[in-house]
Amino acid sequence: MVNGEDYTNLPFTKFSSIIKSKAVARTSVGVSRGMDLLDPTGKYSSTMVSALDGVIFEKNKDASYLMQTENTNQVISFFTEVLPSIISDYPTQQKYYTNVTRVNFPNDTEISRVKWVQKTVSNPDCTGYFAINNVAVSAGAYSSTDMAYLTSGSLCKVTAPFGYYFSDTNRLVNGTSYGKKTEYWVTIKNVIGDGFNGGDGYFSDNTGAIILSSFVPTGAIVTQVIPVLNNSVSVNILNSALNYITVNRDFSLVYDATIKSVSSRWSVVDYPNSNGMIDFISGGSGNYTVLVRSLSYYFASVNDVRFADPSSTIIYDSKNGQTKKDEIIVSDGGINRSLSVLSKRMESSGYADDFTVEVSGCPPPLHLILIFSLR
Repeated sequence: MVNGEDYTNLPFTKFSSIIKSKAVARTSVGVSRGMDLLDPTGKYSSTMVSALDGVIFEKNKDASYLMQTENTNQVISFFTEVLPSIISDYPTQQKYYTNVTRVNFPNDTEISRVKWVQKTVSNPDCTGYFAINNVAVSAGAYSSTDMAYLTSGSLCKVTAPFGYYFSDTNRLVNGTSYGKKTEYWVTIKNVIGDGFNGGDGYFSDNTGAIILSSFVPTGAIVTQVIPVLNNSVSVNILNSALNYITVNRDFSLVYDATIKSVSSRWSVVDYPNSNGMIDFISGGSGNYTVLVRSLSYYFASVNDVRFADPSSTIIYDSKNGQTKKDEIIVSDGGINRSLSVLSKRMESSGYADDFTVEVSGCPPPLHLILIFSLR
């Protein structure tokens, strides 16, 4: 009768060059597979590791891309398909958030404060409208005031009123705010129409005219806004760029966030320009080198943590019904701040640095934690 041992030994009787070897998964040493099904590498199950030696640093760099310009279609394809994804990338956004002039809203008197009025909540979003002195006001393209900066994609810093602070779930709590969270950032996901439905602020189904990315309670005050970085350029900008490319001239794209009209913020100027966000350098042979101002954030641990398999893949958490991905939580004065893990940091040799991972620090920039800057 043939048994399992026969299958194991048969190859040795046929081939003398076979070597029997044994592999040990060292990452699982000390873990009982019968009692504990956690994977220490984090590849197949969630893990939580604490560290006391973490450090966050930033690196400024110009991301480089190649644009073919042998015919007009190649240029149009780059400006309409490739460039939007470059502008939307984390390093480009983070550089923009660091340098952009932010719009400050008044918080000195009750009649001048811009407050949020919440209407509905749909985890994690909420809807509502903005009000000044208890009167709904328009936002976005329909406003001629600084409320025009409150458009889809812009970032708002909301602040708790005096004598209040925000709980872990962003509810307003009456009490001493020392050591508590008194402000946080949210993204405007959508501004419907004029942003206040002609003065009502909400629609017949009780939903507000503005959708925010996370829960914001009624009474929270808008104190600062970062205008959206528009990731698309107009036909006029494309035509101006084509004029430069036709004669092989270098040029730059400048983004002026102080302009209230989102579609009018990009402009084409001669290269070099100190305000240039994207530079186009002619190669003289049917191509341009495109340099994009970028800023990357990194988290590193010297002794306590190794990053075996960091991933930016979004997974579904069945416990709370939300999507999530790898994150690093930094405790800042008792307030936890979450950083999204993007990838391992790659060395110039091509090898991955398992001491360090690239993280997303926007919004806002990581100015609350000590940062070492690498130029």
